[in-house]
Amino acid sequence: MTRLIIKYRKAIIILSILLSVTGLALIPGIKTDPDIRNYVPRDMVSRLNTDSIEAEFGLQDMLMILLKDSLIITGENLTRLKSIEEALSGVDGIESTVSPFTTKSVRSEEGTMIVEPAVDRIPVTDAERESLAGRLRGNPMANGIVVSDDLAMAAIIVRTGNGSTEEAILESVDSVLTLYPGSAQLFRGGLPYIRKAIMTDVKRDGVILVPLAIIVMLLFLRLVFREMRGVILPFAMVVMSVAVATGLLPLLGWKMSVITLLLPVMLIAVANDYGIHMIARYQEIVAEENITDMKIISVKLIRALRKPVLFTGLTTVAGLLGLLMHTIRPARQFGILTSAGIAIAVILTLVMLPAWLSMLASPGTGRRKIIKSKTGLDRLLQKSAGVVARHPVRIIVISLGITLLLSFGILRLRVESNQEMFFPEKHPVRVASALINKHFGGSQSVSVMVEGDIMDPDLLTTLDKWTSDLESIDGVGHVLSFSQIIREMTKGLFDPGEEGYNRVPDSRYAVAQLIEIYNMNGERSDFDRMVNYDYSLTHLMIRLNRPETPVVKKVRERVEQLSERDGITVTQGGYASIMADFSTAIVNGQISSLLFAAIVVALLLTIIFRSIAGGVISVIPVIMSVIFLLGFMGFTGIPLDPATALLSSLMIGVGVDYTIHFIWRYMDEMKVSDPEESVRRTLVTTGRGIVFNALSVITGFSVLLFSGFTSIRFFGYLVLISIGVCMVSALLLVPAILLRFRPRFVQPVATRKKFMTRASDDPGKMAR
Repeated sequence: MTRLIIKYRKAIIILSILLSVTGLALIPGIKTDPDIRNYVPRDMVSRLNTDSIEAEFGLQDMLMILLKDSLIITGENLTRLKSIEEALSGVDGIESTVSPFTTKSVRSEEGTMIVEPAVDRIPVTDAERESLAGRLRGNPMANGIVVSDDLAMAAIIVRTGNGSTEEAILESVDSVLTLYPGSAQLFRGGLPYIRKAIMTDVKRDGVILVPLAIIVMLLFLRLVFREMRGVILPFAMVVMSVAVATGLLPLLGWKMSVITLLLPVMLIAVANDYGIHMIARYQEIVAEENITDMKIISVKLIRALRKPVLFTGLTTVAGLLGLLMHTIRPARQFGILTSAGIAIAVILTLVMLPAWLSMLASPGTGRRKIIKSKTGLDRLLQKSAGVVARHPVRIIVISLGITLLLSFGILRLRVESNQEMFFPEKHPVRVASALINKHFGGSQSVSVMVEGDIMDPDLLTTLDKWTSDLESIDGVGHVLSFSQIIREMTKGLFDPGEEGYNRVPDSRYAVAQLIEIYNMNGERSDFDRMVNYDYSLTHLMIRLNRPETPVVKKVRERVEQLSERDGITVTQGGYASIMADFSTAIVNGQISSLLFAAIVVALLLTIIFRSIAGGVISVIPVIMSVIFLLGFMGFTGIPLDPATALLSSLMIGVGVDYTIHFIWRYMDEMKVSDPEESVRRTLVTTGRGIVFNALSVITGFSVLLFSGFTSIRFFGYLVLISIGVCMVSALLLVPAILLRFRPRFVQPVATRKKFMTRASDDPGKMAR
């Protein structure tokens, strides 16, 4: 195999380049999917329920346009608001709009129901503005819905339909807004705008982060290897693997998401590792052996590293494939794509890199002197070897103590699936969301579809009690129900203080008459989103000013309790409900993928080292690093979200590489040295490659700190920490374990045979 690589090196290089060019040609076809609803399984109950509710009452997502000023009911602000709404009503794909001009006010005048807009005319005088302010504050259909209680803000709520794509609708809305400038601040919010921001920022991150990662990695390789072939060769393998893996996205019909955005950056950081070990070993051969023929050097390189590189590649792929157990679709896609990229990088490193290296000129005398020169890292590794040799038990105890201490942080770990939290606090959609949540009841909601005779006064009274009950839950902004509309209608027939004022009528006939009278003055479409045409279904919209998973779960549990108590059939859905189930899916996916990855990697290592002890020792550092990572997240308040949920499988897949390389070299050194000397030799040789390897991953992922997404930035921070822990564990904890317990699988074959011979002569020793 080794000779074939050298013999057909030109053909290998040409085929590798053609494969990479094919992948690059596919990349422009990548599309973006910002809707987290598409991340969850199609058969998830909350998603199916939401589809059922939307089939009856239209799309649940809404976008909101806010105007903010010291006083919003001035002539200038209201004229601008009205002009914007009138223009929006003509946009293709917009089903309806709600504003102070379309929200209704119901009052009684000489025993007659008067239904009119909440703002029927634009006030001119201070007296008119004061009168309007009083009416708006006293109108529950307007206050906190389309105007803030302090009258500093007004909102236009836009409901979209199926007439056009969301992207086209938002472009049209933005075009309308530019036509009507004014002194009041303008904010755009709601889930459609959040999805648009995700699409925009994903593309921005792709344009900025990938080139930045390339530049940073090239500078890193130049710094550590101090020669251009140490830069070009490993990085060429990375570029090719990124091109092929990313090209698989459109080829498989998948779309780029917030999760798969990490793909190119991760491959730049991780796929570099195999080439780094090859170049580090190449420089070791050049420094220690008097060989000038590059073909011979390449052959020695392949024979020395083909097994550890192959095995580390297999364990990394196995760890990443643990994401196949995840319930989140993009997480599974990410696992497949990164595994494919790593596999390609391993093959190219074992085949193309030595083929290319064999065609280069031998390094001159000056270059050999630079390679042989000692660095601060070499001296640090030598000191570390002395510390490990003298204090192996102390290192083990300290490591276990720190891990145990941090494990308590796992109990404080929280899950975050709210898309609003993907963005920094000053991001426009985050600012708009904060205003909506504080002043307008919230932009996300739990939807409850209730079955029954909606004109039945007993049912309406029950729903009215539900409304008050649910609004008492901390985190709930407003609950919009048909019973509120019925109560509001009674204000058009009765005066305050009369028996029928602001209460549900006593008979079904009275309810029907009330609706009929309203329709004579108002419009039936005013409550299309609250009740269907035959009055067999009604819709409760529970808007959340804190759309957090615990709040959503509390709301859903309470609705379930109320429905069981009152014997009413309900269907719960809504975007917030989907997100709550999504958070559960994140936790379940984290557990299942972590267990799968840990078990598969442990089995692989047991096979690789032909020892159960070898498998256990190899996974100890990564398991400890995962505990360290999750505990750190719990103590620091960093949430488990769609991005950070990938870390455990990543750490198991990547972190175990360092242990494999260390143990493999240690086993070679044990053939000619005692355990203490073997640790020293391994640390100053392979340890150098492990440090370079870990620093390359840290360097590659450090560019994520410049992402537009908060969750991606957190991912970057956590990678820096967890990879650092894996590196330190491989360089200190693993050799400490090997020195303290002296496992037989690392002993030379001759030593093991000698031990077995002696043991066979002593049955008691054999048993031991």
